[in-house]
Amino acid sequence: MVYCFYDNLAAAVAPEIQLPNRRMGQALGRETILECIITAYPQAVNYWQKDGRRVVSSAKYRVDAYDEEDNTVVLSLRIHDIELSDYGEYTCVAANALGRDQETMYLYGMTSLSCNNFLCQFIFDNLLRKTYCLLTQNVRQS
Repeated sequence: MVYCFYDNLAAAVAPEIQLPNRRMGQALGRETILECIITAYPQAVNYWQKDGRRVVSSAKYRVDAYDEEDNTVVLSLRIHDIELSDYGEYTCVAANALGRDQETMYLYGMTSLSCNNFLCQFIFDNLLRKTYCLLTQNVRQS
């Protein structure tokens, strides 16, 4: 963490991101909320990315920032009606004049079946990924 004096009043801090969860599971058709905690001063430019593209609020996504104490913001990303294409990596990004930070989390599919252990979840994740690849490949060939 970088500290500097800013206007001789408060210590300036480069952005630092913490993720409460690095992996989040949710079933198709459901809704979920991803969160990251950002500490920075002066306040940072904060946003979410999916597949290298910035996620903006829309009918599908809702991005909100909640001010907390001590120069901290909770940045949330609400994803409505989850589809196969929504699964994957999401990156929380924060930048100010002193620096930049980013942390990545993974949204994976869940089934209504009991799938509590790592091997079961690994098999399910890979099955979803292969199904999505086959579906998108067929669409591109059409």
